[in-house]
Amino acid sequence: MRSLKSGLFAIAFSGVLGTVAVVGCSADGGGADIEENVAPTEPASSGSTLPPKGEPVDPPDAGKDAGKKDSGPKAEAGVDAGPPPPVEGTACPTLNTITQKNCGACGKAETVCLDDGTGKGKWSPYGGCTNELAGGCIPGTSVQEDCGNCGKVTKTCTQYCAYTSGSCTGQPANSCPPASVEYTNAGCAAQSYRERTCAAACTWGNYTAGCAAPNNANKLTISGTVAGTAAGTFTLSASKMGPKVSGGCPGSVSSTKDHPYEIVEIKNNTTKTATVSAWLSGTPAIDTVMWAYNTNLPPQDDTARKACKWGVNDFCPSSLPCTTDDDWSGLTGATQSLVIPPGQVVLVQFAAYYPNSSATYVTTGAATLTVRTDVLTP
Repeated sequence: MRSLKSGLFAIAFSGVLGTVAVVGCSADGGGADIEENVAPTEPASSGSTLPPKGEPVDPPDAGKDAGKKDSGPKAEAGVDAGPPPPVEGTACPTLNTITQKNCGACGKAETVCLDDGTGKGKWSPYGGCTNELAGGCIPGTSVQEDCGNCGKVTKTCTQYCAYTSGSCTGQPANSCPPASVEYTNAGCAAQSYRERTCAAACTWGNYTAGCAAPNNANKLTISGTVAGTAAGTFTLSASKMGPKVSGGCPGSVSSTKDHPYEIVEIKNNTTKTATVSAWLSGTPAIDTVMWAYNTNLPPQDDTARKACKWGVNDFCPSSLPCTTDDDWSGLTGATQSLVIPPGQVVLVQFAAYYPNSSATYVTTGAATLTVRTDVLTP
């Protein structure tokens, strides 16, 4: 949605009257606090008084802690304060008392003080774990996931049942994304290149001995009829990520480098110069951005990425069918329609608008690229 890209996010916090106990979750699903109904008490007077009218109030401490976001106790302070939850089968003082313990992903389980048949109370077995945090994790547990180029990252579940992410480690020196291809014109004639491919272990192989035009993996050939279309479905994946281009062509390159992307070679096999439009579609929709190059060589660095010819669009132009969901992007119009000489190719690149590290937005999945022949000029 365009409104999501405005960058204006407002978060409102509501105050709650009364006494609130902050409760954390322990790694074993238990907890160190018992929650019972407690009547609120009047807060004790601080004894402080306001200064007489007209007198200045002392400024905050200007020492080394001044300006810190929070110079008070850490968020964990006060968590798990109080007695541990009762153990099933142990004595309890007051019949019919119900209390809780933490369990699972910040859930609660209840026990009740029951008559054991002799008039004395014993804690019942705990009931099922309820009200767990949807998508939450068990505090203290950790998982290891793939990251970067054959690296690993360890994520640990906090007391709030959400994972924190560490740094990506273990990537090989001079690593590369598996199956990616790099080209060099060294020792080759114009428009031909040697190439090398990144292996499954995220390391580069050797350059080829011979020179040839780039062999782009994704290809579409335009229709030779005006208003005719050609289409192909390609997958945005976390295995192929890089920066996105923005701000028009030539453009600027984002500081974020984890935008899933694809590059598609569009070829004109006709004997006429073709002017074409291109757009994306599919379900579910992915917020995307699109731009294109008038070359057969995929950009090899940020300088080449900036040197796009058409774009950059992070929306679907109103004249294209992708307007049914404006998250998809497209290129058309007087300055953005792709012009392809006879027998030549251009490269269309599209990427997820948001970085893959954002857990809020969909950044991977299938995307269908459609290319329509708008004009054929002799």
